[in-house]
Amino acid sequence: MTLPTLYITAEHVENGMYIGPDVSNYEGNIEIAADLGILKFLGSIKAKGEILALSGTGIHAEKNILATSIESDLTVESGSAITVFKGIKVLGGSIRAVMNIFSDGYIEAFEDIRANFSIIARSYRQSDENVNFIKAGGLIASAMSIQSDGDVEAVNSIVAFEGIDVKGNIKAGVDIIVQWDLNVGGNIEAGRDIAVGRNIDCKGRIRSRLNTKAGRGIKAILGIVSGGDIQAIENINVRHDIKAGKNIKSGQDIEVGFNIEAGGDIEAENNLTAFSNIEVNGKIKAGGAITVTGYIGDIKS
Repeated sequence: MTLPTLYITAEHVENGMYIGPDVSNYEGNIEIAADLGILKFLGSIKAKGEILALSGTGIHAEKNILATSIESDLTVESGSAITVFKGIKVLGGSIRAVMNIFSDGYIEAFEDIRANFSIIARSYRQSDENVNFIKAGGLIASAMSIQSDGDVEAVNSIVAFEGIDVKGNIKAGVDIIVQWDLNVGGNIEAGRDIAVGRNIDCKGRIRSRLNTKAGRGIKAILGIVSGGDIQAIENINVRHDIKAGKNIKSGQDIEVGFNIEAGGDIEAENNLTAFSNIEVNGKIKAGGAITVTGYIGDIKS
């Protein structure tokens, strides 16, 4: 069945406010005309189908925004939550919500994606149509968690004051900052620092141009490469290589499946194990055993 479409035009707007027919639970699609600016809705805007805001138009709802999909030229913001079942895309602005931003598909903004609660792109309804990712041309920031069944990417930083759980890759042009745990099924990459309050668990490779630090432990299947320090209060466990431009320090054990390379010192409070070689520019210190299958050498040689 083809859904009806409500066309919102300039005649439905007064002083930037929507004054047209009720859209709190519209049984169809909503199309908002071009060049209306950020159109303000006093309550919720909900559509059974899609919401489309044309060139020069955006959406501000005092309450909830809900639709099968949303595409807007300018910013989409909600005083409560934003919920979509396929995806939301903002071509020339940000996506902001006082509560959650939830998509059963994708979340994409030309500028920032911000939520005071969680930002979630997950396929709870099993559908071949859904492609999960979160992508921002600016910052991705959540006062709670960031969750995605696909990739998460931001040109600026990615910040979550609770945890980040990503099944794909996570990439930030600047920093990745997490107060709790960072769990990633693919690779982790930051243009500057990776700073995590608790654990980093990565099924791929960790890369940071500056430092990688965890308040508890670091696990990485395919290795760690950092231009600065690599530091964990608890264990550092890597199946492949680990390389730091400066120091590597663990409050417990360091265990690496292949090579360890550090431009500064290597320090483990307990045991230090490398199943290949260790190359270091500074000192090696371990409170327990140092076990190396290959050689220990100067990184300059």
